[in-house]
Amino acid sequence: MKRTVLINLICSFITVLVIALGILFAITFNDSSILSKPKLVISSESSTAVYNGKPLTNSKWHLANGELKNGHKLYVDVSGVQTDVGISDNYVFATVKDSKGNDVSDEYDIEYLTGALNVKVRHITVVAGSDDKVYDGTPLTCEDFFVLSPVDLVSGHVVTATTEGSITEIGETDNKIISVTIENQYGVDVTKNYSINTEVGTLTVYEFNEDDNNGNDTPGDDTDDGDDFTPPDGNLDGGSSNSNLVLFTITTNRTGKMYLKMQSYGDYIPAQGSFAEADEYSVLMDNRSAYYLPASALGNSGLSTYTATIDSKYGIFVLPYYATHTNGLQTSDVVVEGDTSAPYDVHYYNWSNTAGVAIQSKYNSYEDAYGQYVKETYLTIDSETRAFMDEIIANNVFTDNKGAISISKVAKYIQNAAVYNLEYDTAMDSTANPVIAFLSEYKEGVCRHYAASATMLFRALGIPARYTVGFAADVKNGQTVDVTAKQAHAWVEVYVDNIGWVYVEVTGAPAAENEIIKMSIKPIDVRQVYTEGATLEAGDKVSGFTITDKGYTYFAAIDGRLDGLGKVETEITEFEIYDSSNNLVYQKSTGLGADKFEISYEKGMLHLYLSKVTFASEGHQKVYDGIPLETMASDCKYVSGDLFNELGYTYVIEPTGVINTAGQIAATFKVKFIKDGQDCTDHFWISYKFGMLILNVREITISADSAQKEYDGAPLTCNSIIYDASLLASTDHVEEYDVWGSQLSIGESSNVLKSVKIVNSDGKDVTANYKITIQDGLLTVTEPTS
Repeated sequence: MKRTVLINLICSFITVLVIALGILFAITFNDSSILSKPKLVISSESSTAVYNGKPLTNSKWHLANGELKNGHKLYVDVSGVQTDVGISDNYVFATVKDSKGNDVSDEYDIEYLTGALNVKVRHITVVAGSDDKVYDGTPLTCEDFFVLSPVDLVSGHVVTATTEGSITEIGETDNKIISVTIENQYGVDVTKNYSINTEVGTLTVYEFNEDDNNGNDTPGDDTDDGDDFTPPDGNLDGGSSNSNLVLFTITTNRTGKMYLKMQSYGDYIPAQGSFAEADEYSVLMDNRSAYYLPASALGNSGLSTYTATIDSKYGIFVLPYYATHTNGLQTSDVVVEGDTSAPYDVHYYNWSNTAGVAIQSKYNSYEDAYGQYVKETYLTIDSETRAFMDEIIANNVFTDNKGAISISKVAKYIQNAAVYNLEYDTAMDSTANPVIAFLSEYKEGVCRHYAASATMLFRALGIPARYTVGFAADVKNGQTVDVTAKQAHAWVEVYVDNIGWVYVEVTGAPAAENEIIKMSIKPIDVRQVYTEGATLEAGDKVSGFTITDKGYTYFAAIDGRLDGLGKVETEITEFEIYDSSNNLVYQKSTGLGADKFEISYEKGMLHLYLSKVTFASEGHQKVYDGIPLETMASDCKYVSGDLFNELGYTYVIEPTGVINTAGQIAATFKVKFIKDGQDCTDHFWISYKFGMLILNVREITISADSAQKEYDGAPLTCNSIIYDASLLASTDHVEEYDVWGSQLSIGESSNVLKSVKIVNSDGKDVTANYKITIQDGLLTVTEPTS
């Protein structure tokens, strides 16, 4: 009996032991998560864009590897942002929560693979102005300049350039651009975000001749001195004037290119090589033509106007685009007309971007009707030209990333389709279809040919377009400039719904001789976690070499070595470029190839660091109230990474972000690491995640006042405005405004508020911080009571 009990005990013990071993086996091999955390790999996507002044972000992410436990959910924040030119990490941070909302991130080993946000430089060309005069013993200079294609400049950005050129004796010399600065609409220098190509102008001093009336003829003069002038019209064979006859003088408070419109045209007639006169749209809005639609849209967006005084010397009337106050109300949507017997003042907007504006709502029904008329009138194209344009459309992409026709892409195609040449083969103008001949056979011409071709291509794409003539002047803030006959110009107008007719520059540039390849070369940055005795040496790789696709290769010798924690700069000591046949075509040390390659060299970096640490700031927004919106220290916090507190490292945060003009910027700050009283920031790789500081515009409605009286033979005017002052920031007040209106006879008309200027207590113009809804008043003259 005892034997049996003993055997049973032994069997029971063995059974328990087997079960225990089985459980241990299961724990060890089938549920390793108990001993080690499951790993999650989370990646953010990359994005690339050309600089446009707006933050580049990409919120997309992927769970690249790993799985969540049952009932767990992943919350991911992708917060990378890159506004200026450069490359930065697309920061990603994840939290795991259970079904009850508890943070269970500690149960996982989370690894991040960050994408890159790459903002590339924006390319523009700035051209120095040209000028000439008869020899008088004094130097000839010219401070004028212009951006060759205004559409390439970010909307709201302002270019300032300095020219260098002078000539006293008879002859010619270059007028060069020696410096260019670009500021955004908030006055911040953004030049570094542009790749700026400059072109020279020409300064010419002529020999004095007593018989040439100082180079100026009177209209109708038949003497053959080259100064007779016929205003531009709808003919494509109108010739190119090199006359120095001064047709206008202009004084304005803006620097840049000014397009002065005379007239737009209708149907293209290939057999005549010209555009026909366009019919006028007879319906008016407030006694005004559709000419004023874009000004209504721009005024509705809160933009401020510029002023100009135009003095016409030969009776030719012109207006800058997007004028509000003109010399007499314009009643034609085709041609501008007015009195030139005395200088006239104009208020106008400067604008080249169709995004984000729309006409005042009270004109919606008018614009709907006019827009329908425009589509019925300005999409006309003959069958031969249409067939040719359809081939071009089939072989090119003229849409943007949303599938809409891109006006700028069409303009750039036409600009690059031919070479600008004043001495083009004029036989082209006598062909059966000059537009087709220009784009297919001759491939050179002047502004008239570019504008005519663009008009037809836009129409073939379904965008109403008009061939337009006038003058392109280079104006200078505060200076009076001459506009000569040689500045006669042609361009294209396109119709944008809810805005109206906008001008588009489509003329190409002269042929480039010995084009120089420009690059900015920089050693690749190298980072590595520090270990005892670790060193870093510069390699032989660079960034910025952009001509690999043309068959070029390079050799680089880079100087730089790092022993121990911290950072050190690396520098390119030798750089060589080889063509596709392995011929040496550029060498930094000897200057070989300097006539073909213009290379700037930047320094790179070697970095040995203890830890990559991440800090983040929270964003805030508010409506403009006269007080700057700033990053606060309390908004900035440590997120992740080993701070090595045990080694005595501490950190301090310095907020740097501040915005006082409507818009948005990153909520920036700086982190500094301190040890034993010494700055040891370079011992860490610091990653920043910035929120956004958003300052929204303040809204206010300002109206021209109304007035009424009985008829007494004198005009009724009212130069006052109405608004709720409590809607202004407490620091601000209306300093200037311009009201235009007059009613003489019995009846009524609008009292028009053209512009408003708001300043703060320091006298600074803060109009840009407001969205101003401008409303007209009413002037009413009634019949006398007796």
